[in-house]
Amino acid sequence: MPITVHLRNDDPERDERLALGFDSPRIVIGRARSAEVLLPDASVSARHASIRQRGTEYIVVDEGSTNGIQVGSVRLPPHTPRVLRHGEVVRVGRVWLEIELGVARATVGAARASAEEVAARWLEQSLRAAGEDMAPEVRVVAGPDAGRTLRLAEPGREYVLGRGREADLVLSDPNASRRHVGVTWDGGRVRARDLGSKPGSRLDGAPLATSETEWRAPREIGAAGDTFALATPLADALAQALAAADVRMSARELDASPPWLAAEAAPRVEAPDEASAPDPDEAEALREERAEARDTARRSGFGPIEVLALVLALGVLALSAAGLAWLFGR
Repeated sequence: MPITVHLRNDDPERDERLALGFDSPRIVIGRARSAEVLLPDASVSARHASIRQRGTEYIVVDEGSTNGIQVGSVRLPPHTPRVLRHGEVVRVGRVWLEIELGVARATVGAARASAEEVAARWLEQSLRAAGEDMAPEVRVVAGPDAGRTLRLAEPGREYVLGRGREADLVLSDPNASRRHVGVTWDGGRVRARDLGSKPGSRLDGAPLATSETEWRAPREIGAAGDTFALATPLADALAQALAAADVRMSARELDASPPWLAAEAAPRVEAPDEASAPDPDEAEALREERAEARDTARRSGFGPIEVLALVLALGVLALSAAGLAWLFGR
């Protein structure tokens, strides 16, 4: 039976559901690059948990991790299997996963190939929610313009490296073309292309095509006499997260609920309904009726005290009549 694992983000307003689909008897969840579900958080152990197919069901097992796993509100002991149901949430360290049974959004091979990409996207969401700047930077590491940098601040925009004044990174090398290399960041990947320069450009020694080619660190681009390297905060953060030692979660973190469920369960304060508010004219009329009733009671001479005295008097008369009847009846 196919299964899809969704990685959920801590911020419900920015949450983007990232999915990995499988149709496999065993899925490893952890911080090791070999894991099918790669989670780049120090609260996740290298081999944290696994999802295994058992007959027509899937079970989840904590593989002896530092911080354990939780299914819904139930914290599982190590190496104790628990059947997974459609729509359940599983906490692995600080990361919440949502399970979808009966649907596989990718083949096993594709899911394994994209595990690191999904992990990087999840980490990027988390860092952006924390206010971190994820824009990559082009650095001139050798040549006449060594030391100069260009920040790719706008996703989707093509930045130009060249000798022309209109270039985003103006090169001083006389052998460079006015528009030599174009570099684009789409929010995730960086792509580069040669802009038809006379001397051409090179990516790790091979000719750089005029069509967009993915550029990943530590590969370098050569244009005329300059050499360009790519600095990507996201790649650095991912490498650091995967290499870090396990961090033990606090008791407060272990007791936390999924943030998006907390947001949905929060009480909603509604504005007063104007239609249900009392009419000022009706309220004034009601006050006048009550005042008139009080005046009528006063004019009749029978207030609460008078009524009480009358009741007591009648009671005394009744007792007297009963006593006389007893005496004459003997």
